[in-house]
Amino acid sequence: ETTNEQMKELEENSRQVVNGLSLEISELVEERCRTELELRKQMEVLNDQKRDMQLQYEERIKENLKTLQARRAKAASQTTIEELEEELEETELRLEELNRIQETQERTIAQLNESLAVDGAGEIVM
Repeated sequence: ETTNEQMKELEENSRQVVNGLSLEISELVEERCRTELELRKQMEVLNDQKRDMQLQYEERIKENLKTLQARRAKAASQTTIEELEEELEETELRLEELNRIQETQERTIAQLNESLAVDGAGEIVM
């Protein structure tokens, strides 16, 4: 009888350990899913921002082209070297600003892609 009681006690203890581990695994999986969902949401927001920024760039480019055409027309009638140099400097400053914004955006997207890649590498499969 003592052996049976010990076996039952051992079986109950084992069941409790298995249940505890199953609960922990479930909690880890849920947390990982929440984290992945949050990263996906952030990625979606960044992609939306990227699209918005691209539209803004395109609009700026269109505006700059219109300005350039207007200035060319003006230059055809009257142009000095100083005016041309000033316009060139302004255009270069705008281009530098656009390049800085694009570099920042590319770094942010690369960081998110790395986060998703690292998160995906530790994926728990059940």
